[in-house]
Amino acid sequence: MRIMVEFPMLSAEFEFDIDEKKQLFVTVEEAIDAVCGAERFSLKGDLAQLLVLHAEKKAILNKYQNPVEAGVKNGDTLIIV
Repeated sequence: MRIMVEFPMLSAEFEFDIDEKKQLFVTVEEAIDAVCGAERFSLKGDLAQLLVLHAEKKAILNKYQNPVEAGVKNGDTLIIV
């Protein structure tokens, strides 16, 4: 599944291929690692405190569900705050 992940703190949006079977929290951690490495940016703090928002549905997602359970579809945008 290919989605867009928006990071408002970086004013940036990135495209990611994600595993539909992994929890959103794991997907978010992987996206953060990739973005921080590419942008030479360090995110400090407790990643568990981050929220995963579904841009199209305007809803906070349960980050312990996988994308399918959370209603994420190919091409959707998630916002990490």
